[in-house]
Formats: sequence, structure tokens, C-alpha cells
Amino acid sequence: FCPGLEFAGEAVAVGAAVKDIRVGERVYGFTRFGAYRTVVVQEAVYLRPVPEGWSYAEAAALVAQGLTAWHGLVELGNIKRGARVLVHSAAGGVGCAAMQICTSLGCQSTGVVGSEGKAAWLQERFPQAEVLVRGPQRGYAEQLRALPGGGRFDCVLDSLGGKYFSAALDSLDPMGRIIHFGATYSYGGAKDGWCGLRKWLTFVPGYLSRPMVDPGQLTPTNRAVFGFNMIWLTD
Repeated sequence: FCPGLEFAGEAVAVGAAVKDIRVGERVYGFTRFGAYRTVVVQEAVYLRPVPEGWSYAEAAALVAQGLTAWHGLVELGNIKRGARVLVHSAAGGVGCAAMQICTSLGCQSTGVVGSEGKAAWLQERFPQAEVLVRGPQRGYAEQLRALPGGGRFDCVLDSLGGKYFSAALDSLDPMGRIIHFGATYSYGGAKDGWCGLRKWLTFVPGYLSRPMVDPGQLTPTNRAVFGFNMIWLTD
């Protein structure tokens, strides 16, 4: 097994049917693992030319995070100018891309982070946004309700899971959408690896207490739940 989802480099060979990429061209792309190699073989549909003036590092850094944020917010979330958007883990790679997309599209964004240091950094980068340092899961719903406008949203980009997901779902106005692409708080809190005791002591309770969405409650409240992972979109 070789990890890695995104890459950038020079095309050293192309198939006979490939018309849009030439040998020697600078390209970047996405693969379902295997990018941590000196040579990557990938279909041309998953490649794009590196924009003029971009480094390989900049091009490779865009793919997984940028596409996740764009697909979640624009393709699934259907955000428009003026939409109220809640972004979990807003100081991370996907979160920063999501905040930038919201800014570019004229949305009202609220970024949620886990520390005061991240909050200060995010507020400096996105001064027009609301920034919230999340507390314990049990009090998160109250934190959202204390936000300007009562903490109501048209779209939520969720990567935390657990009760953070539940509170965010409840914060949606009619026709709102929650886009779930990860559950790092529920399943990934401990830092001692999959074989570590702390990992399992947090993973098991998080798994057993994961939110259950009742489809019968989505209909009368006119809300939608989407889940996706860019890796599986290559099937």
C-alpha cells in the first residue's frame, strides 16, 4: 500500500489516445492512493495542466482539499450569494478552502475551530467572517444559538461528527443542507495511532454514540443530509 491522493509533476509519457496532455507538460492530479511515488500512472481525465506561475507544491495542495470544499459547498450544498454557511474545522485545509469559497461567492460564513490560537489566525485571514471556538459537544448547540441571528444556517460543512453533527443539523433552516465528509472528533481524537489504547478508548464510544438520522424527521423540517468522500467518487 502506498498513501497519497494528490500529485504534481512533469508528464513523462502519454497513451496513444491522450490528446490533451503532451510529454513534458506540467500537470497535477488526483489518484485513489499511490501518489507518494516518483512516478504515478493515472487516467488523463484526472489530470489538469499546472496554471502559469504555480509551483508543483501549490498545484498538488489544491486537489483533495480544494475539490472537497468545492464539491461539498457548491455541488451538494448549492450555496449562493448571501447564504449562511457554517464550516467545521475551518482552520484546516478543507476548512480554509471552504472559507475562501464562501468569501468569493459572497456568503455569510461562520468558521468553527478548536482553539483560541486558530480563531485569531482565522479571523485575521477572513475578517468578515464570524469565528467560533467550539466547546464540549454537550454545549455546542447553545454556542450556535448564541451566534448573531440565532445561529441559523442554510448550509453546514461538517467534518466533526458526533453531537457536533447533531447540533449543526438542528441549526439548519428549512431547505438547509448539511454536508458530512468526516468524523474526526468522533473517531480520530486520540493521537497514539490505531494500535494505541487511547485511540480505542475514544473510538469505540464515539462509534457507539454516533448520530442516527431519522428520514421521517427530514421531510417535515425540509432539511437534507449529504455524505461524500472524494476517494469513492473515482469508482
